[in-house]
Amino acid sequence: MNATNFRSNTLLGCVLATTLAAAAFNVGAQSSVHSTATANAPPLSLSEAFNIAYRNAPELQAQVANAEAARAMGLSSLELPDPKLKIGIENLPLQGRNQFRLDRDDFTFTRIGFTRDFTHAEKRSLRSARFGIEADKVDSVGAERRALIRRELALATVNQHFAARAQELVQALTGEARILVDVLIGQVRTNRARALDAGASQTALRALQDRNAEIGLQAARAAIILRRWLGDAAARTVLLPSRMDVNDDQLADHLAQHPHLRGARLEVEAAHKEAQLAAAQTLADWNLEVSYGRRGKPFSDMVSAFVTVDLPSLGEARIN
Repeated sequence: MNATNFRSNTLLGCVLATTLAAAAFNVGAQSSVHSTATANAPPLSLSEAFNIAYRNAPELQAQVANAEAARAMGLSSLELPDPKLKIGIENLPLQGRNQFRLDRDDFTFTRIGFTRDFTHAEKRSLRSARFGIEADKVDSVGAERRALIRRELALATVNQHFAARAQELVQALTGEARILVDVLIGQVRTNRARALDAGASQTALRALQDRNAEIGLQAARAAIILRRWLGDAAARTVLLPSRMDVNDDQLADHLAQHPHLRGARLEVEAAHKEAQLAAAQTLADWNLEVSYGRRGKPFSDMVSAFVTVDLPSLGEARIN
């Protein structure tokens, strides 16, 4: 790679770093007064940053609402259906001398009553359990999303700290490399050094400049991600723990509760409940209907009661 290519790469890296940094700056400048006050606030711990990111994630709030709705459906599934009111007229004459009269024909009467379905208790219990599993699945998706947010936020914080430290070191090395280039160029002019050595020092300088541009891009990306999740609080420094101890036993316990594994177990449980609910369709439901029929004055009133029972025992002999 020649010096022209090095200059092109360095210029491109600087332009990209400047563009991303300007984007991050423009996002933060929308509320400069509030951001200045936030910058003077104490730094954030990782746990505090996570909680802020959760509040800035509307999809988590939607999943909480969906889980609550599924649990509410599970509770309602345990209850019997509401009764139904029945009001009507039976056997109203349409022709003859008693046409449209309610009190002259002994077969005509107005009826009022109610009907109620009684679903088998095991069916209701299985449906409620199925909704409970659906709520747990939504919670599992929310836990997975929170884990992804924590990972993204933690990586952005690490990258930001790394970029700040790396830029200090690279800029110090760049200054020394620039001095070395100037010295070697002067020595080449006085025939005390080879032109090859001066070219090598310039190559090393441009490599450091490229590295500085890459670190600038990394810092700008991290700033944008932190702004996405923390909002105005991104102006505050997020502290990293001084050390992270990993316990193998705790890691194994946490692995068993990993959102992906928990979601897979819930899928299996949901399939089992669906199979049990399908088998429970052979259990008979029944219906009760009671009504009062009022006829004309010459005739007596009537009371009717009906019980309807499902016949699911026909199985494969069911008529399609």
